Amino acid sequence: MRNRFGGSFMTFGVGLAAGIVTPNLRVLAEQRYAVKPIDMAPHDDCYPSDLNDLGHIAITCEHREYSFFWTPEDGAVELVSDDSQPLATGDLNNHDMILLRNPNARTCFIWTNGQLQRFEDLVDPKKGWSFTTAEALNDAGQIVGRGNRGAFVMTPGEPYYEIVNLTELFGTYVNPTATNELGAVAGNLRVDDRHVAFIWHQDEFHNLGNLGGNQIAVYDINENFEVVGQAQTEKLEVLGRAFLWRDGVMQDLGTLGGGNSVASDINNDGFILGGSDRPLLSGPPACYWKDGPIRRLIDRLPCGVADAVSSSGLGLNEKGQIAATVVLAGNYPTPCLLTPLPPAIRDFQVTVFRGSTIELTIETDLIEGSRFSVVLDDHPCEPVTADAQGRVRHRWFNQTGVHTVCIEGLDRFCAMVECAPRPAGYVIRELPALHPDKRTNAVAVNDRGQVAGDSEAYEGYTRHAAWWTDRGCVDLGDGYAYDINGSEWIVGETDSRATLWRDGEALTLNALNNYDGAANSLNDAGQIVGMLRTTDPGTSAALWIDLDVALLPHLDGTVDCEALEVNEHGEIVGQCDDRPVYWPTDQPPVALESLGGDHNLAKAVNDDGIIVGYVGPTGNRPQLPAIWTREGALTILPTLDESTGRALDVNQEGLVVGHVGYRRATLWRDGVPQDMNELIHPGCPWDYLETARGVSDGGHIVGGGYIHGRTASFLLTPAYPGNIKALSARCKRGDVVVRVKTWLPERTVVTAAADTGQSDCLTVDAGGRAKTRLLGAAGATRVCLREYEDLCEPVNCP
Repeated sequence: MRNRFGGSFMTFGVGLAAGIVTPNLRVLAEQRYAVKPIDMAPHDDCYPSDLNDLGHIAITCEHREYSFFWTPEDGAVELVSDDSQPLATGDLNNHDMILLRNPNARTCFIWTNGQLQRFEDLVDPKKGWSFTTAEALNDAGQIVGRGNRGAFVMTPGEPYYEIVNLTELFGTYVNPTATNELGAVAGNLRVDDRHVAFIWHQDEFHNLGNLGGNQIAVYDINENFEVVGQAQTEKLEVLGRAFLWRDGVMQDLGTLGGGNSVASDINNDGFILGGSDRPLLSGPPACYWKDGPIRRLIDRLPCGVADAVSSSGLGLNEKGQIAATVVLAGNYPTPCLLTPLPPAIRDFQVTVFRGSTIELTIETDLIEGSRFSVVLDDHPCEPVTADAQGRVRHRWFNQTGVHTVCIEGLDRFCAMVECAPRPAGYVIRELPALHPDKRTNAVAVNDRGQVAGDSEAYEGYTRHAAWWTDRGCVDLGDGYAYDINGSEWIVGETDSRATLWRDGEALTLNALNNYDGAANSLNDAGQIVGMLRTTDPGTSAALWIDLDVALLPHLDGTVDCEALEVNEHGEIVGQCDDRPVYWPTDQPPVALESLGGDHNLAKAVNDDGIIVGYVGPTGNRPQLPAIWTREGALTILPTLDESTGRALDVNQEGLVVGHVGYRRATLWRDGVPQDMNELIHPGCPWDYLETARGVSDGGHIVGGGYIHGRTASFLLTPAYPGNIKALSARCKRGDVVVRVKTWLPERTVVTAAADTGQSDCLTVDAGGRAKTRLLGAAGATRVCLREYEDLCEPVNCP
């Protein structure tokens, strides 16, 4: 195993890598990793020093002040010396023995069976040894390092360890830094004013040479007597190049384009771990070599999980697992356990139910909290997380046609499935209020058909934030809910404070100087946008990441700004002083084109950068529905035969929803408007649909209208055939009785129509059932559900 404590010869820091890259090289397909973040709170600046074949990790935190031993079963256990002095962890073997060092007092310890022992207590005190550096440890308990009398190799014995002084043996400067399970010791020594790598095994010395420069450092040796480390070449780089010594040849492993690299670990399969500089960039990332050129480790991690992997703090075991310091996306450096995916996958199944929902089930040997990513067709990949049983389940809702589902980067774990064709129509559901006959305001919907908004509650006109599921309306307490993501996180405001509802708890989001504000939108990555009142008067657009807030820059010369929506790429839209604004990721705001009037607003943006909202022409004319590109170019959407309108949301398919006039909810498909009242049967039982406020990527549309003369909120859901369990039509006294069994939630309406012209509405009850009677439908006829073109039942009444 390799040198874990290092020194001045090679020091790499954490650096940010640019993006996630997915190479198309098939040879890499079996080198994807699941990432398990290790919770070290309240400590920070933590990095692993080694891991063993059991997946246990030695970790050092806060500039070598604290040391821990982590296992999946017990978490992180602190290792404390008798005098509570700081300790730094080193090598860890498969018997959970750990080397430790007090970096201040330059004393060494070994931790075994829950006990700390000083090295001086392991050897015969008559020999006069004191120990300053412990470099490596193998499973036999053999230790190599340096002390007051020179370089040493210690081997367990009774009553003391046996010790060999390599300095006396070689009669020159010698630095042993690694040992394998066969008892071979590797390191570097000085020969003729140059340093060379060596192996010492069974009392035989082997000079491995160098890469032509003056310096060399050995970091690991495996059981095949392959040695890795870092060495200067004839060009005398400041640090050196990663090398592999194999079969008598020392090979320069190259870099990512910079001047330096290092190989720090090698297992018996020949997998090499290390790091490399990059041209013109600081912070070398972790890299690996396996039967080919150098490659970045981050390119093998799940999408959306990591921003960088540091070359400081690495460990490799014989199962191919890696302990690494990972800069988690939008977070800070965190120790993580990386597990190769193909060996960890036990079962992979893809099924379709209700005709339109794709469900992926994966059985793994991963520990709880391990994350990897899956892909539907060529859509962006999505991170998934293993539960306590190592099982992963993921669903894609409202899919049509043929699709391919894969674990990202693993060709052998792919499946092709066929879903129902695109529905011809929609079914409509009234969203119940928290109290009968009270008003509701539904504003946002996710791909599961779950809705966020608010409802009058109980007595008076108090507004409560509300969340609608298939089971009904959930009261979130005083306030307003403005958006919901796929993880069922909801944002809004309570008592004029930006609020996040998560896992049944209302969290007040951080606000600068305790200012009032509101959270208007969030994405599936958990980024939240909204506004804070930062001056009086004056508001600022705000972005929350991990509940920490940052203010977005204003357009020049503006006072009031508000962010209204964020997409999955972190792109944000909103307004500043009635001007539509687009905030690209980590860039200054862009003023979108308008018509010169007041009351302009960019309301929503999809992942392709399509922006929708409305603009006000000059002369105090009403607003017009608008669509913009990322560059700010404006197009006015047609408004049927009306003179006004607003576009309020857009999904990934490019469907735009809003309203024209004052009572016509409108859907724009490819820029062509459709009155949404045409999507429902007249009087069933809605008077009219007034406005559409939100549309999900799955095609759900949420908005408001009038039903039996009162205001109400609706949810339109694509009419997938899989939502219908059974349709029956029977004659009864000259009429046809129609019964439907469904998966649809209560208050959803479907329409039964006979080919003789009779039709009627069926309202689904709490059990998913509905029935009606078509009067006078005598003779042979077919009864169909109007929203489901192919769902029909023949009947013949005498």
